[in-house]
Amino acid sequence: MKRMTVVVLLAATLAGCKDEPARDVQYFLDHSDERAAKLVECENNPGEKAIAANCINAGEADRKARARSQQMPKVPDLTRGQ
Repeated sequence: MKRMTVVVLLAATLAGCKDEPARDVQYFLDHSDERAAKLVECENNPGEKAIAANCINAGEADRKARARSQQMPKVPDLTRGQ
């Protein structure tokens, strides 16, 4: 019985080691190096990582960062007279 308890506790401990805290989109916007590293990790293992919160959030942060960096021309306000 003690042996089984030790095995279960060890398995639970090792399973917990792999978990990482979920980061939000703003975190990945603020930490571009970590965003890039997470995107590489997610792209290298899409079968396991595709639905991981950090992969989704890093991808969304990357999309937002790219949109912000592009200098889009201002659209004229057509509701006002020119």
